[in-house]
Amino acid sequence: MIRTALLSAATALAASLAMAEADPRAIQSCAQADPSFVAIEKCLPDADVAVRMLDLIATDAFFGAGGADLAQRCIALNDEKHGLTGAWACASNAIQAAIRLGRQLPEGTTLDDPLFTALNRPTLQEPLETAEDAARDRHPDKSFWGGTMYRPLK
Repeated sequence: MIRTALLSAATALAASLAMAEADPRAIQSCAQADPSFVAIEKCLPDADVAVRMLDLIATDAFFGAGGADLAQRCIALNDEKHGLTGAWACASNAIQAAIRLGRQLPEGTTLDDPLFTALNRPTLQEPLETAEDAARDRHPDKSFWGGTMYRPLK
């Protein structure tokens, strides 16, 4: 019984340590904004979630080439000033705008915009939210909110 409890505790500890390990690109983005360890510690959870979500939308499983294009464009827009967190806010808001607009258009209406066509996938909204929640769960000590500064996609 004690062995089982210790094994469970060790497994839980290992899982929590694995969850807390941040993506190196997130660390680099935070250090670029402010190299002090205090600033990096504060920035890291948001940047880690952002890099994981940008990677996810860039896979063919979600938006095909449109997701990779969106991620690259938002990173380029936000790299200097707002980093990866701003890039994810840019991408997330563009996805939501495409879905909202798609719901407002009369059935059968299309726009001559391949990025809109790729992003207007309402069935992906819930899986994206679930993935973002899972990425945030990797940082249980961090309270997340949506007040990120960013440059939007135009």
